[in-house]
Amino acid sequence: MQSAFFIFLMIGATSLFGVGNPNCESALKKLSSPKKLYRPLLSTNTEALLTTKINTTFPSPNMYAPTPDKWLAPDSEYRTQMDLRKALYGKRPTDILKIQPGQEERVREAAQEFLEMTGNHLTTQFPADFVREGDNIRAIKTGVTVSLDAKSGPHPLEKLGMLIQDDVTINLKDSEGKVILAGGFLATPTNWSLQDFIGMDVHAIHAGIPEYENRLKKTVEGSVERGVKGKCIGRNNWFLVTNPELALPSYRRSTYREPSITEQNVGKNVFLRSELESIVNLPKTGATIFTIRPRVWDMAFVKENAPEVAKNLATAIQLPESGYTDSEWRNPLLKFLGVEAPKQP
Repeated sequence: MQSAFFIFLMIGATSLFGVGNPNCESALKKLSSPKKLYRPLLSTNTEALLTTKINTTFPSPNMYAPTPDKWLAPDSEYRTQMDLRKALYGKRPTDILKIQPGQEERVREAAQEFLEMTGNHLTTQFPADFVREGDNIRAIKTGVTVSLDAKSGPHPLEKLGMLIQDDVTINLKDSEGKVILAGGFLATPTNWSLQDFIGMDVHAIHAGIPEYENRLKKTVEGSVERGVKGKCIGRNNWFLVTNPELALPSYRRSTYREPSITEQNVGKNVFLRSELESIVNLPKTGATIFTIRPRVWDMAFVKENAPEVAKNLATAIQLPESGYTDSEWRNPLLKFLGVEAPKQP
């Protein structure tokens, strides 16, 4: 998990709206060979970059106000990202789709309800990209067809994973009233996997994060409970990473070697990774659905195309709470961004 500062950026409480009107927007860009399973999909979506909010104070939530015409919207890189998701799922299906033992029926019911909601939403909001053919939804850009029939085809989580760019997790109340991560389809996470936290409640998932008990617990609790009570919240979080791969599950850590980063190459070896999320309550099953769509830009692209974002990043990573003050590449990055690195005490 990331530092407390960036965990907090993910959580907050503004802009509540009804279930029928949530949305997230993002875009990703493929730059390398499609033959490689794990590969960069660097975004060139300048509009999305410019709307990425970088907090320069602590603590401060990163919330956004979703609209129906943006939620789960297919972007210019839809086909490339969907190809990657299909390849990842074909290679590691039990890592990407996972359900807490004992919760299979409830997860299936919740996933089916969300699949039907998603299918109706896609064909209504994006008729040029998704068409309804009887009980089927066809994605025009990929040719993939999924059935909305609960008794037909694969698990509804798999259908969702092959239909939308967003990862999906299903959160349910257990017998003690705790909200647990009960299942999901997670192809492009940021340094975690379903195996890490499946079956755990929201507070156990955040255990060990600095200042969680003092500053973050009530906010996390409030965000989840708002979802349970029938509302939906949108949020935006960000990280700086040295691995450009769109899929960053925890089991990839041991196989990735960080490059040697200097002031000369930092622009192409440090990346801004942003995630747009929505928390959606399902009216029938009462499940809380998290959707997560990541995108990645290299810092050279950020500096050239979004100077205000670059400026805010330079401010943010100097904050002690950021978790980046001890990074070896922080000072080279600051110089690259045109900021004099602070002198060591």
